[in-house]
Amino acid sequence: MYAWEKRRKKRKELKELLNQAGLKLVKARNTSITLACIIPISDKQGKYKIVDEADNSIVYNTGLTEDEAAEQMARYMNEATERYPKLSGDEALNKYMRKIKRLRNLKKIKNKFPKEPLPKEGYEIKIILDKKGIFRKFNGNIVGSKIYNFVLTKSGKIKIGYKHHFLGNAKDVLAAGSIRFKNGKIVEIDNLSGHYKPTIKEAINFIEALKLSDIPIKRAKLSIYQITEKSNGYIDKIKLYKNIFIENLNL
Repeated sequence: MYAWEKRRKKRKELKELLNQAGLKLVKARNTSITLACIIPISDKQGKYKIVDEADNSIVYNTGLTEDEAAEQMARYMNEATERYPKLSGDEALNKYMRKIKRLRNLKKIKNKFPKEPLPKEGYEIKIILDKKGIFRKFNGNIVGSKIYNFVLTKSGKIKIGYKHHFLGNAKDVLAAGSIRFKNGKIVEIDNLSGHYKPTIKEAINFIEALKLSDIPIKRAKLSIYQITEKSNGYIDKIKLYKNIFIENLNL
């Protein structure tokens, strides 16, 4: 039985129970596009927003065309099945969107120079996390023992490479700094970023954001720096505030 058939069967059973109680199940939708726990709703101007099916006040995207809404929903499904390959499509999507809900409530780190053009020398190294918790490049090679720039996007995706402004696409993020790998595992994270300049508090918040994003960091070390700005917004001084293993950090 397909997932949509199961939902229809449950809806029918619920209707029958409500009818026995003298009640009626009413649910209005103004579009036929549905996908598990998210749904697009159009406004009077013909633009769509993607909302939580159970609570329309939880908005994931706004100002989309009907095609863009369908494409975005498909991306959510693809990301969900990639992150949770052992779950069925609906189960993976539900778990993924619950993570997105929690991530969207975290405080974002603003890009201090959002209007600057993206650097031409910036680049991203595409990585995946395998079933053993090892980060690999798309060619299958383990991410080497090297330090990279990194950001954690608002949707909980970790991106590594060069230039935070490029990796974050000039947008707000949940974490930004440097990250060091050893044999494909994260061993150290810091908050050194000239475009985002995370504060001490924001750096500590990296931990919750990374854990919610299913990034394995338990045995990694967190190096937190106090970053002082000049009057023009550029970095003036950098001072080490704390260097501690994440599992020993009392939050």
